Amino acid sequence: MQSTISNYYGRLVLKSRFETVEDQRIKILPSFDKNGYCQRCRQRAVCSLPDQEYFCTVCLKMGRNSSLNCFWHAEDIRGKKQESCLNWNGQLTRQQQKVSNEIIASINNKENRLI
Repeated sequence: MQSTISNYYGRLVLKSRFETVEDQRIKILPSFDKNGYCQRCRQRAVCSLPDQEYFCTVCLKMGRNSSLNCFWHAEDIRGKKQESCLNWNGQLTRQQQKVSNEIIASINNKENRLI
């Protein structure tokens, strides 16, 4: 089955590291970075396989990402920016604005806050 580049726009598609790329615009990325962190979930929880290979135990439910795999990725160059559908043209109440300001201050100060 022939894949088109649009199948890879902005995605990390898990492939066998022995598969070849048909389209030169598709980048091949390692499944783990040089420090052993999974490129998909950014965790470092691995389980050993034979021959010094290993796989990520954190994102196992999304398909086994092992050091035998790689990710195929293509930059999304379609150029069409979508407008956010999360626009709101209202006004907060005084109490809502106070809480909103406190939340923003917590984020800026890198503080934990229960919401």
